[in-house]
Amino acid sequence: MYQVICLLLAPQRCPSSRYCVYNFISYLRNEGIEVTALPFYSEDVYAKLAGMGAVEKVLHSTVGILKRISQWGIIKHADVVWIHRFAAPVATGSIASVVKAMKRPMIFSYDDAVYLQRGTPSVLRNLFGSWRGVDTAIIKSDFVLAWNHELEEHALQYQKKVRVLPSSIDVIYYDQVLAKTSRRTESHPFILGWIGTPSSAPYLEIVRPVLERLAQEGPVELRLIGGDIPDIPGVTIQRIPWQQGTEVQELCQADVGIAPLAENPWTRGKSGLKVIQYMGCGLPVVASAVGAHLEIIENGKQGFLVNSEDAWLQALRTLRDNNSLCLKMGSVGRETVHQKHDFSVVAGAIADVCRQLC
Repeated sequence: MYQVICLLLAPQRCPSSRYCVYNFISYLRNEGIEVTALPFYSEDVYAKLAGMGAVEKVLHSTVGILKRISQWGIIKHADVVWIHRFAAPVATGSIASVVKAMKRPMIFSYDDAVYLQRGTPSVLRNLFGSWRGVDTAIIKSDFVLAWNHELEEHALQYQKKVRVLPSSIDVIYYDQVLAKTSRRTESHPFILGWIGTPSSAPYLEIVRPVLERLAQEGPVELRLIGGDIPDIPGVTIQRIPWQQGTEVQELCQADVGIAPLAENPWTRGKSGLKVIQYMGCGLPVVASAVGAHLEIIENGKQGFLVNSEDAWLQALRTLRDNNSLCLKMGSVGRETVHQKHDFSVVAGAIADVCRQLC
């Protein structure tokens, strides 16, 4: 059994950690690879992080760095070290350099454009921003796993060995949940589903005027799982806290999954996970024609790719008024997920990379 140590910033509660690391652990074990995930933040600290003040964040970061230092004995005996996004809030590049000095084979993976500077510029952010260490980690690594082609292109500037992995879900579990779900009748409101984090919820403002216009034509419900926006006139908003055990059941209650995004360097680096989740639930998808959405969705097959307010409105009206088309597109989406986006398929690819390095 090969031993892989994964250094990552956030615990399982974080979608990126969950869908790019933790969800693969049991599959990789079946492939003869034992992954031990060592997140910088504990579940408890990570859950409270957004509400912490600067002093408290520095305190927890100091504790985390001391914990990282104490883990070097484990790390130096690993067959492979895997860094996902960030090994710490600062100094990911330095940590990667130490791993390289230990002569441990190393994988770096990312599912967002984490190499970009984000937030309000400041002296401290310029000096210690987590993004600063990403390119160094790519350079020091032996292999890079990128969750879309935009990230692949970035990595290829520094590293020749790069593999693109698609976002993926547990297809069997989704099928089991979907089999127990009843679809809407004509008397129900038109239900739009969205899943994400509070940081991605502002993209929903892109469709606010569209939903206002739809609500003038008939009842519309917006199911928000994990994020929130202010009320939209005429639209019933169901605000549902994200829970790992219920996210699929909640999504399956929708008629259509929506994925609005702005067009910019950050969004072009996003992995398109929510689109895969919608398709796994048998939902037709309406998504902004940005980044990974262009790789995942064939316009008119699994749903619609749109790039204007009028296109959003036309796509949603089409699906609202044609239930058979919803079912057809949802079926094509499920087939796509089965073929390309199952955990077991992606886990096999990760296992291949680990074996190459061992």
